[in-house]
Amino acid sequence: MSREARKGALGAANPSFNLLKIVRNFLNRDLPDDAHLLASGRLFVSLTRVSDGTNVLLSEFDSKEDLIQALICSCFYPLYCGVIPPSYHGIRYVDGALSDNMPFSSLRNTITISPFSGESDISPYGNPFYFHDIYYNNVSIHINFINAHRVVIAFFPPEPEVLAEMCQNGYKDAFLFLKQNELLKPSSPLSELTLIDEWENIPTSKKCISENNLSVTGNSKNILPDSIKKEAFEISKAPELKFRDCHSNAQEKEINAPEDS
Repeated sequence: MSREARKGALGAANPSFNLLKIVRNFLNRDLPDDAHLLASGRLFVSLTRVSDGTNVLLSEFDSKEDLIQALICSCFYPLYCGVIPPSYHGIRYVDGALSDNMPFSSLRNTITISPFSGESDISPYGNPFYFHDIYYNNVSIHINFINAHRVVIAFFPPEPEVLAEMCQNGYKDAFLFLKQNELLKPSSPLSELTLIDEWENIPTSKKCISENNLSVTGNSKNILPDSIKKEAFEISKAPELKFRDCHSNAQEKEINAPEDS
């Protein structure tokens, strides 16, 4: 999708770029025929009703196409995606972030995630010298240049290697949160992962871990999502992921990108 957005001189602003069409094609191709059955009651899609600006959460879907149409409405950002919003069951909707960017955030068992540094449970590390926070539709965002840059690349994707590094760092941020809050079950393969830095030396406040590496035991080297490894190793030329055995004095082993064939 990012490759399509980067085509042409104007990138995502090129009139030939149609985000909704690309998203629909991806969903039609990758979702199973029973996706609506798997998602109903489990997936909540946040929409903003155009007529009154009310946030609407959908969790029941009649068919695969019904689910896809709800997702299409949820990613429609006015002007960026077009002028006329798509409709769902005869009612026009746009991106749910325009009315409530963090549904259910007040519930104790909700884990909040944001692509912008702020007070969400899982978010990128922020510059400690930011001035203050702003609250945009129920989400906290630090005011700094890094977040301003993140807003720009949310609409105009950067190079694939940058996107792959963002995915890698997000995976580490999520793991760090789960580990610190003891949300990993002993039986989970993720419980064998640890950051190279000792956990007791990590402060309770969020720290930047973009330069840290994930350590795994010999039995858990393949638990990182294939999509992340593929982007990091084959597409992006991002910095290599390094792994080492935590339960032996074996020399650190490095997982290298597969060579082009």
